Amino acid sequence: APYPTAPSSLLAQACAMARLPLLLGLLTHRVVAVPSLVQEDSLAATSTTEANARQAEASIAQVQADLKRMATFGEEVARNLREQEQTKQDVSHALSYFRRQIELGIGERDAATGHVQRLDSEVASLQSRVRELEGKLATCQTDKRTLSDANKKVIHRLQDVFKLGQSVETGLALQGLAIGDTNSTDV
Repeated sequence: APYPTAPSSLLAQACAMARLPLLLGLLTHRVVAVPSLVQEDSLAATSTTEANARQAEASIAQVQADLKRMATFGEEVARNLREQEQTKQDVSHALSYFRRQIELGIGERDAATGHVQRLDSEVASLQSRVRELEGKLATCQTDKRTLSDANKKVIHRLQDVFKLGQSVETGLALQGLAIGDTNSTDV
C-alpha cells in the first residue's frame, strides 16, 4: 500500500542517507585506485596507503552505521505511517459512528415531533368537540327546562281536567239521583 508523503524534514534525511552508499562506493574506488608511487617512496606510499585504508575503513564503518540508522529510520517511518493509517481508520470509524448516531437522533426527533403534532391535533380536535358538546349541553338544559315546565303545565292541566271531570261526574251523579228521584215519583 502506498504511504503518504513524509514531512519535508524526513524526506531530506532520507535523501541524505540515500547518498551514503554512493559515498562508500567513491571512497572504496579512491582507496583501490591510488596510483602506486615510485619505488623509493614505497615506504611512504605504504604508510599513506595504510593510512588511506584505515581512513577508508573508518569511513566504511561510519557509512555502515549511517546505513543501519537509515534502516532503523525507515522502519520507524514505516511504523509511524502504519500507526497514522490506523489512527485515520479509527477516526473515520468514529466519525461514521457519530454521523449514524446523529442520523438516528434526527430520525427519533422527527418521529417524536410528528407524534407530538398528531397529539396536538388530536387535543385540538377533542377541545373543539368538548366546546361543541358544551354548546349542545346548554341547549339540552334549556330544552329540559322548557320540557319540564311544559310537563308541569300539562300535568297541572290534566289534574284540572280530572278534577273537572270528577266534579262533572259528581254533579251528574247528583243530578241523576235528583232526576232519578223525580222519575220514580212520577211513575
